Amino acid sequence: MKPETLVMKIIEAMETNSPTLITYNGKKVHITQKIIDKYKHCKVRDDIDLERIDENLTKKGGFLPFLPLIFAGLAAAGATAGGAAGIAKAVNDKKAEAAANAEARRHNLAMEREARGGSGKTHLTFNMLTTPNLLDFDSLYIYTTTPEQSYYQFLKALEYLPKKDVQDIFQYYEENEEEVEIKDIIENFIKSKNPSFNPTDIKVFLTKNVHDLDLSNIDSNRKNLILFDDCVAQRNQTVQQ
Repeated sequence: MKPETLVMKIIEAMETNSPTLITYNGKKVHITQKIIDKYKHCKVRDDIDLERIDENLTKKGGFLPFLPLIFAGLAAAGATAGGAAGIAKAVNDKKAEAAANAEARRHNLAMEREARGGSGKTHLTFNMLTTPNLLDFDSLYIYTTTPEQSYYQFLKALEYLPKKDVQDIFQYYEENEEEVEIKDIIENFIKSKNPSFNPTDIKVFLTKNVHDLDLSNIDSNRKNLILFDDCVAQRNQTVQQ
């Protein structure tokens, strides 16, 4: 059952003054006469949060705490009839948000594929940085105009995972990128391999602002590697200097 269906059934019980038992995804929701008497003269909210209602029942196992998410203050008798409009607004808002997120994700994937379709230098650099016993470094400083690219997000995982593991999870992401989020796959993998989140010896610094790369603050006792990506192509005078 969808949360909007549950809300409609609750509102209907209030309007008809009819105690009822609703089964919502395995949970029993009792609408007693006492509950009806308490809420039947309340108006239905125009900002019903369906997601919080679903979370309250499926994850927290509660019931009464979510009724204020449906009903607001006292109103004239029969005011609950406006509930359908409130539910419709909540459903439409949720769909609009999901559509916007999906469109943003499609855009980012398209931009990333376009970048990969070029010279492939970023992909090659990623493989070099994550290949064991190839490049020896303790601190990796990256300046790039496109820090949102997945390559760089996965390089941050070097702070908690061996290089080979980072290569493996990136390969998995490339094969399933339409279905998984970068943040989720990295966090879940680290939890499975390194549940205590013990840091490795590698530190990764990622910045879009070249002024953040103050060479005087770099620890000379560590093996430092500095990477500038897509800087000259952007005609960044500061970087070239």
